[in-house]
Amino acid sequence: MIEHHLEAFGAALSELQARVGASFASAQGGVFASPHASMIVNDLRRLGFVGVGQSSWGPTLYGFCSYSSDDMSTVVENLRKRLGLDESSVFWTKADNQGAELLLEE
Repeated sequence: MIEHHLEAFGAALSELQARVGASFASAQGGVFASPHASMIVNDLRRLGFVGVGQSSWGPTLYGFCSYSSDDMSTVVENLRKRLGLDESSVFWTKADNQGAELLLEE
């Protein structure tokens, strides 16, 4: 990420995800927590996302892309409709490399 090379970052993260997922495959029935999660991961990859994976034991999935805000809104809406999920289940955000900011009221 520091080098601004999304594809290399994504490839490394995908490899890590595959190795970790393989080590838990017997407990969770595959690399991902469920067949449904695996399907969503494949959809994200097909859409050009990189570094697609599962946080810990799931069910949270993630992926990275360089889509515009408009394109991401379309992708998210299409995933929600296709999977029958609400707004809290599928969303996108931008990375923020500035860290947290604490505002104190006087």
